[in-house]
Amino acid sequence: MTHFLHRLAAAWAVVGGAALVIVALVSVLSIGGRNLGWGPVPGDTELVALGSALAFFAGLPWCQVRRGHVTVALARRWLAPRVVAWLDAGASCLLAMVALLLSWRMYLGGVDLRAWQESTMILGLALWWLFPAIVFSMVLLAAVSCVDASRSDR
Repeated sequence: MTHFLHRLAAAWAVVGGAALVIVALVSVLSIGGRNLGWGPVPGDTELVALGSALAFFAGLPWCQVRRGHVTVALARRWLAPRVVAWLDAGASCLLAMVALLLSWRMYLGGVDLRAWQESTMILGLALWWLFPAIVFSMVLLAAVSCVDASRSDR
């Protein structure tokens, strides 16, 4: 199960990376278009905002797998390795709970956006379509965090 979750987190991070590449391309095209007299890409700020959100949330599970989240290294230097390991497990459990809470709230937010047919101002893109991806990211983050917390090397 651990291997599957790690591979899924890696693949999902690649999706987020692809979204970030598209965001960069839209930005370059829009800025270049303005400077060359062609005008900006219509809805460039909307595309950048949506793509950036996808990239951010898609990267969170992989960041947890790679232990890339910020830690307080100052306190860790004076603590015994076993205490640090237990603190890491507790932090992973806390992160899993927060991720599940966020997944629940994001789900409800997406349902509301869909019910109210909220869309972007310029392109008219429905806003709810991003929320299933965010909920998936949060559930995957929770699963990866639970696996990390239950590691047997403590």
